[in-house]
Amino acid sequence: MTPSPPRRKRCRFCKELFLPDPRPGKRQYACAKPACQKERKHCNQKAWLKRNPRYFKGRYPNTRKWLQAHPGYLRQYRRNHPQALHRDNQYRKIRHREAQRRRADIQVALSLQEPITQTLTSSLFPQANADIQDPFWRQVIIISLFSASYLTRARADIQDSIAFASSSLYPFFHDYKTCPATGAYP
Repeated sequence: MTPSPPRRKRCRFCKELFLPDPRPGKRQYACAKPACQKERKHCNQKAWLKRNPRYFKGRYPNTRKWLQAHPGYLRQYRRNHPQALHRDNQYRKIRHREAQRRRADIQVALSLQEPITQTLTSSLFPQANADIQDPFWRQVIIISLFSASYLTRARADIQDSIAFASSSLYPFFHDYKTCPATGAYP
């Protein structure tokens, strides 16, 4: 009995049929094209990093020692690889923009906290004989309102309602030409 010829498989990346190499057997999922191999390697590295998230943590002291032992290496590398320098600068701009956005969310939360706290205080605990836990619950409610997940879900709603409110209720917008939270005119 003669062995059957190998079955062709469909490449996961380019979707074309290919004859798999007999060594990896059924595990091969990418053809031999350089673009597909590059994509396969990228996917495998991404999956490995997901399984080992802390592998590269705490390695900077060793890197710093190596760089001190090889002075001028980074300067020479940047001179010889301008495309890597350009790519790093692009990623740095993206990281900087994201950090500014996160800082702006915190600043918006802090600027909105006082007016909402004043509004909620009268409606949450109007009793004269307050229980000892009342101040605690008030803080829990305020903190939960200004958590990061709340801001991402409801930031626009809060900002719109406050941006169009009268400036006498919210005097911190009065000094600005535009609303610092939304960039809109109050």
